[in-house]
Parts: sequence; structure tokens; C-alpha cells
Amino acid sequence: MLSILVRSSPWALVGLLSCVASANVVFTGASVQLGDDYYFIDPNVAGELPVPRGGSYKAPAGGFAAVTVVQSEGNATGLASLLQSWTELDDVFQPSFLAGGVYVAGSHAASPQTSSTQLLNTTASVHTLQNGTTSLLPSGPYFLNVHTGEVHRALRLYDDYTNSFTGALLHNPDGSVQTLSAQRPTAMTLTIGVPSRLYYQHAARTDPSQPLAGVRLGVKDLFCVRGARRSNANRAWYHLYPSCNATAPSVQRLVDAGAVVVGYQALAQFANGDRYAADAVDMHLPFNPRGDGYSVPLGSSSGAGASVAAYPWLDLALGSDTGGSVRNPAQVAGVLGNRPTTGLVALDGVTPLAPTLDTPGVVARDPALWDAAQKALYGSNYTSLVGVEAPEYPKTVYVMDWPLGKRREVDGMLGRFLNATVEITGATVERLDLEMLWKSTRPEEVGDVDLATYLNTTYATLVASEQWDLVGKQFFADYAEKHDGRKPFVNPSASGRWEWASAAPASAYPAAKRQQETFSSWFRSHVLTATGSASCSSALLLYSDHYGVPDVRTTLRPVSIPWGLSTVYYSPFSGTPDLAFPLGEIYTHSNITGKEEPLPVSADIMAARGCDGLVTRLGIELVKRGAVKVPKAGGTLDGGEVLFRREMELL
Repeated sequence: MLSILVRSSPWALVGLLSCVASANVVFTGASVQLGDDYYFIDPNVAGELPVPRGGSYKAPAGGFAAVTVVQSEGNATGLASLLQSWTELDDVFQPSFLAGGVYVAGSHAASPQTSSTQLLNTTASVHTLQNGTTSLLPSGPYFLNVHTGEVHRALRLYDDYTNSFTGALLHNPDGSVQTLSAQRPTAMTLTIGVPSRLYYQHAARTDPSQPLAGVRLGVKDLFCVRGARRSNANRAWYHLYPSCNATAPSVQRLVDAGAVVVGYQALAQFANGDRYAADAVDMHLPFNPRGDGYSVPLGSSSGAGASVAAYPWLDLALGSDTGGSVRNPAQVAGVLGNRPTTGLVALDGVTPLAPTLDTPGVVARDPALWDAAQKALYGSNYTSLVGVEAPEYPKTVYVMDWPLGKRREVDGMLGRFLNATVEITGATVERLDLEMLWKSTRPEEVGDVDLATYLNTTYATLVASEQWDLVGKQFFADYAEKHDGRKPFVNPSASGRWEWASAAPASAYPAAKRQQETFSSWFRSHVLTATGSASCSSALLLYSDHYGVPDVRTTLRPVSIPWGLSTVYYSPFSGTPDLAFPLGEIYTHSNITGKEEPLPVSADIMAARGCDGLVTRLGIELVKRGAVKVPKAGGTLDGGEVLFRREMELL
């Protein structure tokens, strides 16, 4: 086409090029390689620095130099020691950022000074600047535009090889986010960028309002973040609706505490319980990094559990839990995950599954960070007991469906967990048969019906009816209006529930609400009662649903409405907190590798409403006793390579 245009009129090409030259070119950042690592140059200008001039100075290719800013004075020996500590603290900083120069602020000299010295085996020009010259730039690595003197932050780029993210996000100075237009060599996966932890060191040390300063956070792709477009794991939804114009309060609380959102994370579509072989239609579901790498990560916050288990560069993930959606991914990935007391924080700006049961929860590896994140997220509704020397605990510990006799190693972990809980609390252990307790104490109005029968349809009716009314109806109407009456595609699990809800009798939903409310009142009166004292709860309840049994993603499971009563429903139905803890892992045979591969064993602790901080503190004590494992990121709870990446030697 262009050659035809030139032959017909040479001046047409001149006019075309003039139009191109006059168009505004917007710098959206750039992906670059520095040494063996890949980085992104943040398009936002962080500040300015003086550019070295002189005959010996040669501008780098691309016009950007990798430089380092140090917000403190020090001689060469002190500076070398500081920079060495940075290589251990931060995964973004590396010696290559010394090549363009080291800018040290805080000098009282009359004029800037420059010297050359050896730092981290690199010959570096050290520019000692006067006070105020770099006042807008925290210590850390940067990219300097040698033509303008403008400085841009550096983000290290990582491959999301577990498919845990649906979108990479970049923070803007105004608090909004934008899509991160970055890429490193990879296939079939996203590139995620993380800023240097050094940028946030000063705030972390000096500002009590910033307990999460620099903490890297993944957010489930149903929470609004201003400037980002949600998908709910549905392609039609993503392209139908605009970007969010406000950040959900639950996300904003974590950001206000200093957390940095690095991306949206994968979920079962519309937070429903996707089946891994049946529902992987619109979006591929994440890979659990533990064991052979093909174990189901469960859902609906599947991206949260898989990413925190896999990536040392990610600290926290924010998910939502309706019927196990945070706890289940945490349990099978061997990380920490919580369902809080219902109602601790507003869920405005979050796509609902069932507001009656929905709660936001946090997935983490570090128990102390987990506690700090809950405190930031739930505010005054959460009481942290980390600083309390000797908390008062309940004197009764219930064990429910305690799966002893499965394997010797599992029995040992569960035994240590229970024994340590008793030693810490001084409590007496009682085995809880919930059906028997229900039979002897159930409300008269429910009649002669066992608990499993009474609650058989409750969860399914609540989630199907509430999401159809609040999400599905409007989504279908909006899509039809724009697309000439057509319906959007919705995965089988979600669409099956919505179809059932749209055809259900009018009496179904009110009956389910009565069942949930009746059970909640009964459970809070006869099982876990708020005491109003320091012990907070009348008892603690322990259970374990996941103990190293393989659950491979290749198994084809029929899609059905989630009838029945599961252990993980007791917390949502009653509104009480439920926290998942990794105990360790056992080796089980993989039908994929043909070898014994490690899979996590976990257990949960429940308490009365409002006792979230008490359970978190107990978990920290259990870590000290060796009954709870502090997991590392990687193929096992002790770290190491993820199996399907070993040949690439990428970890």
C-alpha cells in the first residue's frame, strides 16, 4: 500500500511522515536488560539528578543510565558495606546499577564533588551532592535519562510461570494504577514488575502508619483498583465494562498502610467453585507449585495461594472467602490464609458472590506480616496480640473430623499441632460431634432433622441466588444491549448456578437465609461463644481437611450445583473466623512424574466472632513450638526449584 502511494505521489509520503512526526509520542515505560536480569523503566518521573558532562562521558545506548541514589553520607568503606547489604535485602538492586554513577546526598560541602572508587567489584563514579539535590528520591536503583536529567524508578521483571496473574499493574503517583506495558522473554505467561524494596525503607522505619511499606501485594481480580479493568476471570465482562474509577476500601486500606499492588490475580470465574478440567475455558487456571506442579490449587482465590507459594518476590495476596475461597488455596499450597469474622471491612467495589457470606482474606508466608496485614485491612475491628506477653486463651479445645489414621507422618503433624495448642493454652481437649450436639440442642422450630439435611441446600441457594440477582442479571442485560441481544459466555459452574437460581421457586432463598441465620445463632451459642473477656472465645475448634492427598488438575469432574454440607461452611454460616496453617508436607506418589513428590499438610483453627487476632497470635506461638511451618516459596515448603522449571534453571 505504501509503495503504491509513493509511486502515485512522492509528496504524499512527505505529508504522511509529517503527520507522524507531529503526533504526540507518549512514553509508557520500557523493558530493558541489565546484566542477566530484566527491568522496566517506570514512565513516571521520580525526580532529577545532574548529568555528568565532559569529553570522557559517553551517553549509554537508549539514553538511560543505570544509577544508584544513597540518602546518607559515608566514606567509601561505609558506602561499600551499605551497598553490600542492599544486595541481600533487595532483589531489584544489583551492582550494574553502579555503572552510571552513585549519587550520595547529604553533603555539607560548598559544591558537589565527584570521585571514582571500587564498589562491589565495580569501578563507580561517586557524586557527593549538596543537601536537597536528591530530596525527592529515596535510596535505591534508578534509570537516569542522560538527555534531560530526569530519573525513573526501576522495576524488576518476573515471569508469572504459574499463571497466577490476570494482569500486571503499575502504581501511578496519584494513587491510581495502569497496565504494566512490560515484557521479558517468556511464553504463555504474563510479566510482572516489582519496585525496589529500598524505596520504602525510610517510611518503614519512621512512619507508624506505614506498617506494610513496600510490601508487594497481589489482588484478586474482582476487587476494584482505580485505573484497572476487572475481568472476574470472564473475557466478556472484561471487554464490556470500563476501568474502575475508585479503589475498593479493602484494597485502599492495605495501600494506605504502604502495600504496593503489582497485579490482578486469577480466580475461579465470578468466584464460583470452578472445576479444573471442566471450567478452564475463558482463562487458564493457575498451577500449584508444590509437589509435581500439577496439583489443583483450588479456589476461588487460586491465584492468591499459588503465587504466594511460588514467588519469593511476592509478599501478600488479597482474596475473598465465601465458602473456603481463601482457606482452600492456602491449605493445598501450604501457606497462611484466613477467613475473618464476617463484616470486619466493607466490600464496596468488590464483585459479590454472596454478600451474606463474603469476606476478604489475606494469604501470606510470614506470620508477623500476616498479622500486620490483617490489622491494616480490618482496622479497629482487629485486635493484634503480637505485643502481648502472655495472652489469655480459651480452656477448651474442640477437635472435629480430626483425620487420624491416614498416615503415620500425618498423624505426627496433627498430634504435634494439637499437643502444642494444649501446652500453650492450658486447655482440655474434647472431641466434637456436631451432629450429636445438634440433635440434643437444635431449635424446636427446625423439627426432627439432622444438621446435614437441614443445611443441604443452604450454601448453594445463597450463592446462586445472590450472585444471579446482583451480578448475573445486569451482566446479561448489559451485554445483550450492546451485542444485539446476544448472551455472553459464562463458565459451566457459574452459568449452572445462575440458571438454577433464575428458575428456583420464590421460597428457596428466604428458606436458605433462615437456615443460615438459625445455624449461626445455634453455633454461636453452643460451640464458639464470644466471652467478652480476655480469652475472647469459649473454645477453639481445630479441624483438618487437607493432608497431602494428590488432587491432579487432569481429573475430569462433572459440574454440578454445590449441594451438601462441608466443614469449611461452618465458618461462613456462623460468621466466625477460621485460619489455615501449614504443618509440613509428606511425600506421595505422583502419577505424572512417577516419583514421590511433597504435598502440604494443613490444619485450621476457629474461634468466636471477633477473636481473629487471638488465633493469629496462637499461630505465631505454634510456629515457635515447631507445630506450624513457616513456608518458603518454591517447589517445597523448604523452598527449592519448582519441578517443571528445573530444566530451565530459572530459580
